[in-house]
Parts: sequence; structure tokens; C-alpha cells
Amino acid sequence: MNLGWLDVSADSVFAIQPNSVVLIPGASSTIDIMAFPRAVKRYDATIVCTIKENPEPFMMRVACDGAIPLVEVDKKVFNFEKVLIQR
Repeated sequence: MNLGWLDVSADSVFAIQPNSVVLIPGASSTIDIMAFPRAVKRYDATIVCTIKENPEPFMMRVACDGAIPLVEVDKKVFNFEKVLIQR
């Protein structure tokens, strides 16, 4: 089975690993789908799965929402105890 994107621009935001899987009948496998949004907006894409000797591809919709990372700290000073430096 080969995995790819319906729209080539999805490669810039989404990633699939591995992009090819060999399965025997009744077996299963895991693929990782990752998203790296670059702006605060929704990203949509379609994964296309093609199977050898099967003329009809299988498609799956995926989406992610980009957000600005936000960290709030409630202390002005942090005590890290003993820290080894330049060792």
C-alpha cells in the first residue's frame, strides 16, 4: 500500500511515515501522521492510499488547527538546585 497526498501542498504541513506499507491479508500496521502548522488557521488534507492490483484508491480526510503557543509562569525565580555546567 502506498500513501500520499491528494494535494501536493499538504506535504508542507503534514507528513506520513512510512509512506509505503506491505501487508498480508488479515494483517494490520501503524502509520504516523504528523502536522506542523505554520499559521493560526485550519489545515485540511486528503490522504490517498493506493493498493497494488486495486484500481480504486482509498481516501481519508485529515485536519489540524494551528495555534500560537502560550506559556504562563507563576514564579519570577526558579531554583534548579545543583546544576553541572560545562562538564
